[in-house]
Amino acid sequence: MAITFGVPLPADVTFQISTRAVQIARELAPKETGAGASALTPNSSEGVIGIGVGGADYMLYQERGFEPYVMEALSGLTIPIRTPGGGIVFRRVKPGSPGTPKIVSRDERGVLTASKLQWVHPGLTGQHFIQQGLQQALQEWMDTVGGKALVTSLKGTEYRKLIDVLETGI
Repeated sequence: MAITFGVPLPADVTFQISTRAVQIARELAPKETGAGASALTPNSSEGVIGIGVGGADYMLYQERGFEPYVMEALSGLTIPIRTPGGGIVFRRVKPGSPGTPKIVSRDERGVLTASKLQWVHPGLTGQHFIQQGLQQALQEWMDTVGGKALVTSLKGTEYRKLIDVLETGI
């Protein structure tokens, strides 16, 4: 799996940009063990820059994020939960309980003051480190090349006829 963007540049340039983008994305990526960041690889071809995630598909969830959801698949299972002190307790998920309200607190008269849904994953905000890496690498490349170098690069793509017309006025 990869995240890619189309850019009108030849393969050697897109490889150079993608390689730099991987370096940047690895610096920005979340790292618990570093395995996900290490799995990022350049993914390019003529007209395409990108970053692949290798076998670390979970990095796409880190990149894009996801909405909260009810964890229905836990019904009937026993789940180990780590306590703040480092211990482990086991909770059995009753069939039908994921997504049902759970009373969290009541006032002194027994009136419900707070509740939450049981077994709901809170979701994850996307970190967009791959997108940022690609954008920054492309910007760095554009900042380093002059107008003539850009025209030369575009001549190595499907836009060469357009560049010829613009140069010759024909």
